[in-house]
Amino acid sequence: MEYGDNILSLFRKDQCGRLIRKQLNSLPESASIREAIMSMLDKEIDYVCILDDQERFKGIITEQLIVRWVRNSSLNEEAPVATIMSTELECCMERSEPISKLVMTMSKNDFMHMPITDRGKVKAVVSVRDFVAYLVDYFAESIYTLIPDQTDQKNREGA
Repeated sequence: MEYGDNILSLFRKDQCGRLIRKQLNSLPESASIREAIMSMLDKEIDYVCILDDQERFKGIITEQLIVRWVRNSSLNEEAPVATIMSTELECCMERSEPISKLVMTMSKNDFMHMPITDRGKVKAVVSVRDFVAYLVDYFAESIYTLIPDQTDQKNREGA
């Protein structure tokens, strides 16, 4: 069986709950942008999920949204989170759904984060980083023993 078959089998078998690596970082709709930023910094996490009183998803604030906000607006940190949060996530993923559905949804919509629910209540947010960590867990030996292609090292970008 090739890696592609192994990966597809894992994506269909494993559930979204398997990707959860951190506790939910959330704030109520009444929170300010400053509170959102401080929550992200204090917890060293790149998002804050905005929930209503019944723990249902209302929106998300990410580092990327903060950067856009700083670039494009007058800096009113006391404004409510609703002024900058993304509500583009039309769906959340139930923790029992297969990872294949999550991957397809995130890829199709160009999402970096996806709220994970348990019977409709948001319990976590998974990111592309969590998905990469999941892959490394399964294929650690293969990944860590790869020998870099020496010819490409001169042209390599990034860290």
